[in-house]
Amino acid sequence: MLATSTDGRLLDVFPRCRLDELVAEHCGVHRQRLFSPAVTVGLFVEQVTSADPACQDVVGRYLSQRTALELKADGLGTGSYCKARQRLPLALIEACAMEVATLAAAALPSVAPWRGCEIKLLDGTGVSMPDTAELQAAFPQSRRQAPGLGFPQARIVGVVSLSSGCVSHWRMTACQGKGTCESS
Repeated sequence: MLATSTDGRLLDVFPRCRLDELVAEHCGVHRQRLFSPAVTVGLFVEQVTSADPACQDVVGRYLSQRTALELKADGLGTGSYCKARQRLPLALIEACAMEVATLAAAALPSVAPWRGCEIKLLDGTGVSMPDTAELQAAFPQSRRQAPGLGFPQARIVGVVSLSSGCVSHWRMTACQGKGTCESS
């Protein structure tokens, strides 16, 4: 069977059967494609953790692997992969992240907690997103900005385990109005 990604980074963390369970739970029935949800998640993890995060790089390596296994491999265009990535439900990505955090915490040695306590760090950031009607509705722009000028912005805060380095929880909210500044 073909690996989830070309170098198996995701499968190094949790087994293929668990990934298949998460895909079935969050994607339901789907067509069998070159970039199935499981393959796409694996390639996405590889892409964002790679020294070269270009879509063409990850697609090229994946198609090279398929060619080496004498499987069908279309051209080097990235359109199919990018569309497959857009079809991934956010809930699947979140479930995979939570699974990794849970497995990392379980794999820690018993001496990892500091003085018997699990130390958590809070970190926040702001992000700018594409200017689409859907994102503008969910993340309205600042009243100080002229309508139509600017991109939706959001604040993200995460809880990070000092022992494992994994994000265990996160929240995202619109960057607008009282109580949405970074310190809040």
